Amino acid sequence: MNFFVNTAYRPSRLVLGLETFEPKTLYVVVRDAKNKNTQYTNRYNTVDGREEFEILMPVSPQRAEVIVRSERELSGEKNDNQYKVYKARLQDLYTGHMNFSPETGRKQADDFIKFAEEFAARASYASAGGSVYTSDDGKYKIKYLDVIKDNRTGRELKTPARISRTTGIIEVSKQHFATYTVPMRMAILLHEFSHFYVNDNSASEVEADLNALAMYLERGYPTVDAYNVFTMVFAESPTAMNKDRFDQIDNFIKSYRG
Repeated sequence: MNFFVNTAYRPSRLVLGLETFEPKTLYVVVRDAKNKNTQYTNRYNTVDGREEFEILMPVSPQRAEVIVRSERELSGEKNDNQYKVYKARLQDLYTGHMNFSPETGRKQADDFIKFAEEFAARASYASAGGSVYTSDDGKYKIKYLDVIKDNRTGRELKTPARISRTTGIIEVSKQHFATYTVPMRMAILLHEFSHFYVNDNSASEVEADLNALAMYLERGYPTVDAYNVFTMVFAESPTAMNKDRFDQIDNFIKSYRG
């Protein structure tokens, strides 16, 4: 099932009601109707009866395409009549207010978030190969690479992004970002921003994780994408340190949501 919603670039909350006539795993994608690889959500859940989902979009396209598929349809069956969409309601998204010290400054965070959101929405089709994207005020820069490599050995690295501790320039891997939703991209960009501009200890990964999540959640981004992207990153390097990072991320999100 496909249908379109006129989101008009507004921060939005799409309430999607799904009903199944037997337990069924359903897949939901919301993407830019013009740029098919720019996804605002890509998730699945097993539904037994009626269930509502909230798709949170602090940034949205002009027109969104909503795609719902069952496993049977993804396996090649043309139409699965054992489920239906009984509700699709677009509502305003209400966000919180970031509370930063004067040293960091709320305006500084707001300025970076605006720049990062513009990049995150374009990352699927933006030119990489070392292209540099700069914020309107010239303060923030993202260097978009096909892949990130070790500066000494030239070996490809598994990280989706990193930030220079001397210049504050963020390097981003298109190989990774091309597969991420817009919220997942934002979680990573906010993590790198935190290292240089927010952290008390610029080297601390945990501090960058939690500072990034504070901004991410206050902006209204969905928890599911935060879990997904950090799980994917940590799976590339399943260390005790990354397990501890995930536990702290999990605790932070759960305490934030109450």
